[in-house]
Amino acid sequence: MEKRSLSHRRLPSDPKADKFPGRSTVVTSRDVPSNHDPSNEFTAANTTEPEYVEGFKLVALLASVTVVVFLMMLDTSILATAIPRITDDFESLADVGWYTSIYQLASAALQPLTGKIYQKFSSQWTFITFFAIFEIGSAICGASIASWMLITGRAIAGIGGAGLVNGALTILGTSVPMSRRPTYTGIMMGFSQLGIIAGPLVGGAFTSYVSWRWCFYVNLPIGAFVFVALSLVHIPDAFQKPRAIDVLRRLHIELDLLGFALLAPAAVQLMLALSWGGTKYPWVSPTIIGLFTGAVATTLLFLTWDWYLGDTALIPLSLVRQQPVWSSALTHCCLIFIVYVAGFFLPIYFQAVHGATPIMSGVYVMASIVSQLVLAVIVGPLVQKTGFVIPYTIASGIIGAVSNGLYSTFSPTTPPTQYILYQILGGIGRGAGMQMPLIAVQAILPLRT
Repeated sequence: MEKRSLSHRRLPSDPKADKFPGRSTVVTSRDVPSNHDPSNEFTAANTTEPEYVEGFKLVALLASVTVVVFLMMLDTSILATAIPRITDDFESLADVGWYTSIYQLASAALQPLTGKIYQKFSSQWTFITFFAIFEIGSAICGASIASWMLITGRAIAGIGGAGLVNGALTILGTSVPMSRRPTYTGIMMGFSQLGIIAGPLVGGAFTSYVSWRWCFYVNLPIGAFVFVALSLVHIPDAFQKPRAIDVLRRLHIELDLLGFALLAPAAVQLMLALSWGGTKYPWVSPTIIGLFTGAVATTLLFLTWDWYLGDTALIPLSLVRQQPVWSSALTHCCLIFIVYVAGFFLPIYFQAVHGATPIMSGVYVMASIVSQLVLAVIVGPLVQKTGFVIPYTIASGIIGAVSNGLYSTFSPTTPPTQYILYQILGGIGRGAGMQMPLIAVQAILPLRT
């Protein structure tokens, strides 16, 4: 197989050249540290013959993973308009911060481990397992009779949600050739990310006309159809996975559980510091300073352990040091900030400043939703045709920065034409670039055992 430098930015557009999915580029000698173990690289010698999903099965698979990720992202914002009713029912104003933060804490803590889990176990059944955990958490939340029960359900749902986006991208990466992957990734991420923006609208509708419990129950009937579809479609793995029983016997080594035990507390402490700082505690309070200090100290311990293990670590440093990887991760982090800012604060602005109802606040952000969806669907085929991702990423960052700057000019007298146009601009920015870092990393990196 021809070797290419990691600085090569063009994705393969010729389907015939895409013999192995996601293997259009390989690591060259200048990209691999001198102590790198070649046996860890996944090459043609130990790959299985590519097996792609086609026809109706591909449609069912794409629809299923898109719906799953949509539900997961919907769950991150759907409570924005339901929390006042929940706190009234449970008389639990003191717990209101935990209803949203515990989900993010559980998800952030488990997130690094999910990649290793997908690497060692069947992608199909690992994805189904994570979704089942997410559904169990949703059922507990819907049936809650007290605040503590709702918080427990949110934590369980967060654990399940931690593996859904990773799993969806992994499944797409092994089910379709690289030449078609940008289109399908664009469709999946474009539709699913609407869950963040549409959450307040859906939550407001349920809270106003049915019950806030349906903010969680809605996941169950939809999830039942998804379980059936995912169980009937065979999802190929990119390479032969070891037997599950063999992995379980060496679980602490295979999954680097010590590394996880160091990184998870760092993520939790950072999340708590950012959640509590300036609200529950002053930024200069001993609690917040202690959380930040603990996060830094635990991260340093994790990096030391990570360096010691090398390529078998939870997050191999040889991988993170590669410029396309860290730059894509940083870019995606910044772009996802833009998505959450729009999804969380725009509905609050329309309710608090313009006096809109929960449902109308969701209607007012439709301009943002539609423009994001249209751009996400358009840009995917363009990437597939041209093979370039950087122009769209740069444009997305610029437009996103401008649109958020324009959001800051909103006031009680802002006319509808103005906030609609600004939201369209923001949706264009998000839709143009959100999936680009994911596509770039999948195209550039080789598969690893």
